[in-house]
Amino acid sequence: MLKKKIATATILALLVTGVGAGSALATTKYVDGGEWRYGGFIYSEYLHPSKYHYAKVVNGNGTVDVGYTVGGGKWSKASLVGTLWGNQASYRIFN
Repeated sequence: MLKKKIATATILALLVTGVGAGSALATTKYVDGGEWRYGGFIYSEYLHPSKYHYAKVVNGNGTVDVGYTVGGGKWSKASLVGTLWGNQASYRIFN
């Protein structure tokens, strides 16, 4: 029983501090002809094979990071330290 409580407390501490959140909360989606990865300590990475695009994140304090606008076949990456709520990850494609 004690081991279970320690494991639960450790997991809870990791979640509260955000340790391990990068991999635990990461998501990959294939959208709009490209690959989009986002989540964790708030990050957004987007790759489109042929169109110009960028990735963007905004945390709950309104701090913004926009990745470089890059051509097809290159990753655009943006990241910030997230807040407890209000974090947003996005991407944009140009025609």
